Amino acid sequence: MARVASVFVLIAATSLAAMSCDEDADPESAHADAASDSNAPDAEAGADADADVDSAPEDSSTDADANADVADAGSDATSDGDALADAAEEGDAGATLGVMSIAALVAELPQKNFLLINVHVPYAGEIPGTDKNLDYQNVPSIEAFIGPNKQSAVVVYCYSNSMALSAGNALVGDGYANVRYVDGGLAAWKNAGHPVEFHDY
Repeated sequence: MARVASVFVLIAATSLAAMSCDEDADPESAHADAASDSNAPDAEAGADADADVDSAPEDSSTDADANADVADAGSDATSDGDALADAAEEGDAGATLGVMSIAALVAELPQKNFLLINVHVPYAGEIPGTDKNLDYQNVPSIEAFIGPNKQSAVVVYCYSNSMALSAGNALVGDGYANVRYVDGGLAAWKNAGHPVEFHDY
């Protein structure tokens, strides 16, 4: 009986050992299955990434075409801007207000071949040889005095520069092509020691 009992104990122990081995094997196979399952999405993701990389050159070429179109548009805009600038320069070429120094005025007065107009308000005297005293703001009156000939030589002055510049630029803007202003005006004339006349208009 003791030997029979020992045999049963040995069989039971062997069975338990076998079961233990099967349980140990199952987790490993389970880990292997899990690893293979987890690798499958990675493989799919890798395949998707490869597909994206393969399609990238097509997208970049499209972007390059778009950039080329933008560059062409910018070049066209620059060309248009240059053309407008050239046109503006050509349009301004014959319409600039000239300047006359006090020395030049002294030199030209004896054989005066221009209209000398005092545009300063209020009246504060005038340079000898002045043809007319007119309000710098009343450009139509100045133009009526000059006449319709847009090539007439005209010299305007005020007490300093601001009123003469305003009137002179207005005349140039209306097409008068031979207009100058006396730099420094009546004040500069007086400071240079030249006489000032006063008339009761």
